[in-house]
Amino acid sequence: MKKILIPVDFSDYSNSVIISSIMLARKADAEIRLLHVFDDPFVDHDIREVNLDNEVVKHTEQLIHKMETDAKSKMEAVESDVYRFMQEQDISLPLTTEIRRGFTVDEIVNASRIWMANLIVMGARGHSRFEKMLFGTVTKGVINHANCAVLALPVDYTWTDPSEVVYATDFNEYDPLAISKVLKLLEAFNVNLHIAHFNIDKDKASNEVKMSELETTLKNDKKTEHITYEILDSKVLLSALESYIEAKNIDLIALTTRKMSTLQKVFTKSATINLLYHSKKPLLVFHER
Repeated sequence: MKKILIPVDFSDYSNSVIISSIMLARKADAEIRLLHVFDDPFVDHDIREVNLDNEVVKHTEQLIHKMETDAKSKMEAVESDVYRFMQEQDISLPLTTEIRRGFTVDEIVNASRIWMANLIVMGARGHSRFEKMLFGTVTKGVINHANCAVLALPVDYTWTDPSEVVYATDFNEYDPLAISKVLKLLEAFNVNLHIAHFNIDKDKASNEVKMSELETTLKNDKKTEHITYEILDSKVLLSALESYIEAKNIDLIALTTRKMSTLQKVFTKSATINLLYHSKKPLLVFHER
């Protein structure tokens, strides 16, 4: 059974992420875990060893205890709401919860490793400028450091079972494994997979050879059904990808992160989040490992 980790911050936005994750898990034969991380300024220290007077130490201990108590109370409420939703939808999934104290990105990544999650599902941004910055930073940090796939969902996203999926390739040796993981994760949805390279240089002939080699590799692995291969000329990659998404009715975008390649430059810094701003499509990210 697959394992899906869902970081939550108890906002309305995280509630929509939970619902989408449940709908995905229902078909993907997965169990889900809700994770909340609360910040602690002394996470790397024993506060009794920090050079503070006793009153400050006492106040800090009380503050941390209150934060943890509040988090547990809110998680219990969310867990109750999730069970109620699953009952209303006649969905039965294994569900667990976890609360961690520390730096948000680090603890999400650590929790995913210890639990051996197959996928982390999280929101990409919030409504306010601060939320956009916060969600963008956390999501980008998790994408950069997680050892499993990360599915980032745009704001106000309503789950749709994926039918048309694009895997954006810049041709590297990890592609066959990443594509295999995409197909495995989404096997219950019988998706049509579009493997696309957006050619922004003039070496189209070389890229056509690489695409042919990738197709041969996948055929040798007996991955041939419902897969198409395309090379598209493009001067502006992001614009071309947006046009492609609209033309092909793409439901989900998948790609692999790696060293600074032509494609990766588009998805560095805030660009992953910018893509979600524009396309409003889920982004499934794998690491080259």
